[in-house]
Amino acid sequence: MTDSVAAAEKAMLDALEALDDGWGRVRLAHLRVVGIGYHYGETLVTAHRKSGTTTIVPGTRE
Repeated sequence: MTDSVAAAEKAMLDALEALDDGWGRVRLAHLRVVGIGYHYGETLVTAHRKSGTTTIVPGTRE
């Protein structure tokens, strides 16, 4: 969790860099008003990695 979209995107891309294949996404999250946990919102960016090549897609996972 971070309040910086750029930091979250960099962390996701760094994690994907260690894999040959995989995917990740950065989503908005807000603390719940009542109770414990988070309310997740829209996906801001998705990235997928295949055969060592990473592709970044704005928005939801395809």
